[in-house]
Amino acid sequence: MVGSRNIQCCAGANRQITADGESGRQGRCGCGASWCGGTEGQVAIDGCQARQGFGASAAEAEIVIYYGSDGLRRAAIGIVQPLIEHNVDFDLAAAVKESAKTQPIEVGAEVQKQILDFITGRLNVVLKDAGYKYDVVDAVLAEQSNNPAGSLRAVKQLQAWVERKDWHEILPAFARCVRIIRSPSVTSDQLLVIGRVFMTEPEEMNLFDAVLSLQPEYKAVDEFLNAIVELVPLINAFFDKVLVMAEDKIVRNNRLALVGQIASLSYGIADLSKLEGF
Repeated sequence: MVGSRNIQCCAGANRQITADGESGRQGRCGCGASWCGGTEGQVAIDGCQARQGFGASAAEAEIVIYYGSDGLRRAAIGIVQPLIEHNVDFDLAAAVKESAKTQPIEVGAEVQKQILDFITGRLNVVLKDAGYKYDVVDAVLAEQSNNPAGSLRAVKQLQAWVERKDWHEILPAFARCVRIIRSPSVTSDQLLVIGRVFMTEPEEMNLFDAVLSLQPEYKAVDEFLNAIVELVPLINAFFDKVLVMAEDKIVRNNRLALVGQIASLSYGIADLSKLEGF
C-alpha cells in the first residue's frame, strides 16, 4: 500500500514509516516501533501522535481510513449526528471539496470519494441503530447520502410507505418499469426519445399522457411515491396489454423510453431495488 514516508512525531524526531506491502494491515516506524491507528485522523507511533488528517495523498488517506478507524469512526459520527439531531441541511460533498483546497498537498477526487464513503458508512450505522429497516436505509443512502439530515427525512418517509397495507401493490408496479430497463438487452440510447406518434395501443397512450402531467423531478420520497400511486393502475394495464419488446425497433424503443421515464423518477431519492420484495 505504502512504501515509506518521513513524518515528525510529537517528540520532535523525524521517523520513517513503512507499511506492510503484503497485507497493508500493519507497519513499523523507522526507529523500530510498531504503529497503529490513533484518534481523530492521527497515526500513533510508539505513543507519539503524528498528524495525518484527511488532506493527504491517496495512499495516506488509506492509512487514515483503515488504521485510524476507531478515532475516525467517532469523528464521522460526530459530524453526522448533530446534523441529524438538529435537522440541519449540509452538503458534505461540497464541504469535503472546499476543505481539500486548503490542504498543503493535492487531495484528488478519489481521496474525496473515500472520505465521503467512510462518512456514509457511519451514517448507515447511525440510522440502522436508530431502528430503521436495513433495506430502507440502504435504498435511501444509495441515492442520497451527502446530506445526513435529508437522508434521515427520506428514511422516515420511505419506512412509512413500506409499512402501508397497499405497498405490495405499489412496489411491484414500479419494479416492472425498473427491471425491464435494467435488462442486459436494453441500452441507454433506447431510452432517449418518446413520441406519441409512434404509439398504437390505448394503454400506452394513457400512460404517456399521465407521465406528461407529472413534475419533471421530485425531491422527496412522499412526492415521488404519491405520483407513483396514481400511475399504478396505468402501469399494470400497460404491461398486461402492451408488448414492450415489440419487433419494430422504433415502437420498442418508444415503449422502453416511456417506462424509463417512470423509473427515473426515483433518481436522487431512493433506489427501491434495494428493498425487500422488489
